[in-house]
Amino acid sequence: MANDDTERGNFADRLFGKVIEKRSPIIAGIDPRLELFPKSFFEMEENLEPLVYREEISKAVLDYILNIIAAVDKLVAGVKFQMAYFELLGWNGYKILEDAISFARTKDLVVILDGKRNDIGSTSEAYARSYLGKKGFSKDYWGNDLGDSLTVNPYLGSDGIAPFIDQAKEHGKGIFVLVKTSNPSSTELQDLQVMMEHTGQHLYETVASLVSSWGERLKGELGYSSVGAVVGATFPSIGKKLREAMPFTPFLVPGFGAQGASASDVAVNFDSRGLGAVINSSRNIFFAYRFLKDFSEEEYAKASRHSARNAKESVMAALEEVCKDLEY
Repeated sequence: MANDDTERGNFADRLFGKVIEKRSPIIAGIDPRLELFPKSFFEMEENLEPLVYREEISKAVLDYILNIIAAVDKLVAGVKFQMAYFELLGWNGYKILEDAISFARTKDLVVILDGKRNDIGSTSEAYARSYLGKKGFSKDYWGNDLGDSLTVNPYLGSDGIAPFIDQAKEHGKGIFVLVKTSNPSSTELQDLQVMMEHTGQHLYETVASLVSSWGERLKGELGYSSVGAVVGATFPSIGKKLREAMPFTPFLVPGFGAQGASASDVAVNFDSRGLGAVINSSRNIFFAYRFLKDFSEEEYAKASRHSARNAKESVMAALEEVCKDLEY
């Protein structure tokens, strides 16, 4: 009988299979920023002991996350957990993350961990095993692993990326390498001109070429590799250029919604079948009640469902206009 990792198959096939099944390329970003939660969630008894207070806060955060996932699971292909906000909550945050991932798996959602990890040597291998492989001193020490994929930073070059690719290949996982990010100051480094074999190109183009080469041996049946790229929606002309330059690389596309990118902006990241990219929406979905005046704080889950449906419908409308061979 095949082990769990063999049965998991190619990450890109699972990701885009879920997009086709849900008829949605939307990823719901889970960013538990405490200051943005409904105030009622943190109405605790006075004079609680610190550890009890921490446990109560953690329970409230987890309840909110699970309710959001349950509200949007039919409308999105997966969820992306922003690691920073869980790490900010200490060891409780890690337990919240594990419980939230377990719940997302019961909803058959693809799980992306947004940690932007990297290092070199044994440290890089430890990061890769932590998020993509099996933890502990033996294969079954920790039981179930965490995410289906992880965002990684390419700044250290190939030897920093290799352990992540090895773990992805062994365990049927994926990675998304930062290529062109959505933040305005990304131009300070990523748009620098570099000389490669006497030909000037932007740094993000050099990284894109490396990402394509790293993903050659991890292609699935749908034609896409398990080595993907983070490509910000806030630079649509660059996204279009990178889609042409990286024909078999999956894109994780941030910047839609709260950061200002429109559905037509993100559509350039897809192939003619409507595959090749997934669109992340974090604040607009996770804290939708703050943006939608028709919903109260108590209706936060309904607001998130409404926002996820709007995101799905607007992106699908844009894809139907530009994707001549749309498969879903």
